[in-house]
Amino acid sequence: MLDPFFCPCSAHSSATTSRETTSPDSSSGFSKSTQCNFRSNSLTIPPSILYTYWAPYVTLVSVYQANLSGHTKKVTLYAWFYISWAIGNIIGPQTFREEQAPVYTGGTVAMIVCYAVAMVCVLAYGFLCRLSNKKRASVIESQLAADQDWLDLTDKQNKAFKYTT
Repeated sequence: MLDPFFCPCSAHSSATTSRETTSPDSSSGFSKSTQCNFRSNSLTIPPSILYTYWAPYVTLVSVYQANLSGHTKKVTLYAWFYISWAIGNIIGPQTFREEQAPVYTGGTVAMIVCYAVAMVCVLAYGFLCRLSNKKRASVIESQLAADQDWLDLTDKQNKAFKYTT
């Protein structure tokens, strides 16, 4: 269970259950009270949210591979995917501003917004794939996919192509 009084500052340890702590006063040898500057009402997200990224990432990379047909189209999509990934890795750290330390509200909000947009995009893509599969259902059943595997047709040209959802 997470400590509700966890504080990232160095005034006290995370085991402290109070916002006020004591530290030795070097001039008198007596303890003096220090006040923590951490805002308890600030936006805090546990670091475990970061670990939810990798499973969908790996799944989406495999969905790209499964849902495309045609060599040039696959190569172009992978190039676009990794260029976008690199741009995101350049822009992402810029949202964590030094003046927002230790909470980094701007960076946290940017991450949550990006996660939400990614979820909406994935759901929309899944919906469009299912819709396309329903439109192609009669053609998919009538043709054998193996007959057109080596023709290097794109998924739009090959009417018997079934999208993975």
